[in-house]
Amino acid sequence: MNARSAASRWLVGAGCLVLVAGALLHLIAAYPKVSPAVLASNLNPSLQSALRSVFLIIGCHWIFLAAIAMVGAFSRTSARRTIVLLCALALFVDAALMASFLGWFMGTAMILASALLILCGGLAVTPAQPAGGAIAR
Repeated sequence: MNARSAASRWLVGAGCLVLVAGALLHLIAAYPKVSPAVLASNLNPSLQSALRSVFLIIGCHWIFLAAIAMVGAFSRTSARRTIVLLCALALFVDAALMASFLGWFMGTAMILASALLILCGGLAVTPAQPAGGAIAR
């Protein structure tokens, strides 16, 4: 493994670590406080359920994106760069939507930092070599 490949894997790994940390903060620390507040609000019951489920879904979404980016970064497929860059793009969309709807806060910064790390790692991913290419040389 060359230095570029190792650097790309480290960057994607660091981005995924930040992303999973943000998801766990969202699911473990924030959800238990938000859920009772939503239930105590005067929102329509269907909106209460929707808000609580969206809160859980976004945390799971980030965990799945981190897993997909890690699989992409450590795989030998020719689409690995595309997989990692698509995960970074999805996180940039998440960060932009969070910033526009919720404003700038720690969660937005964590998602943006994760997106930047995964993007840099995705740009550093080396193109896949044919299966017999390394042996023939």
